Amino acid sequence: MTDIQHPSSHNTTVKIKNTSSSNVDVVSLTRLKQIGKKNSVSTAGKSKGQIALLLFNIRGNALSTRELQEIHSLLPSKQKKEARQMVATQTETPITDYKGMWKPAPKPLREMSRREMINSLRKFRDAWEKNMGRNQDLSDEKLAGDYMTDKDLRQRLEYYYSETAKNQAANWIRDNS
Repeated sequence: MTDIQHPSSHNTTVKIKNTSSSNVDVVSLTRLKQIGKKNSVSTAGKSKGQIALLLFNIRGNALSTRELQEIHSLLPSKQKKEARQMVATQTETPITDYKGMWKPAPKPLREMSRREMINSLRKFRDAWEKNMGRNQDLSDEKLAGDYMTDKDLRQRLEYYYSETAKNQAANWIRDNS
């Protein structure tokens, strides 16, 4: 059997737009400050390069693929290489099972009862401690007693339901699989 090429067929070149290069290289100071605020990193009085380096050093494992792409061009060569590798790993190995260390909030935190918040925190605590082997400082006594107000519980849960926790859990799973 031979291949017959149709006379109208021809080779075509498909150009793939690289989103990690030119159009993302120029990140604004305002955007860097937004990323800093989201990740609880102080950006006051710092240059773009200083902010990018702080973000990477303090919260590198909590940054999303997009955020890493945005800051990587501002990083020194060693961190730039690490950021590119993190982007490649995150892109090539998407995580869908967060092993209980992250999930979307079932409803707004302000609508959760104290019992629901405590139960959710226990589940997150147990998953993080089991998977990472790190104490989350959330004993049953601390959760059930008067040590934590509803506001305290909501603040803790806000983190566990956050994109930051999602990214940290995903990166930990990738690194330890």
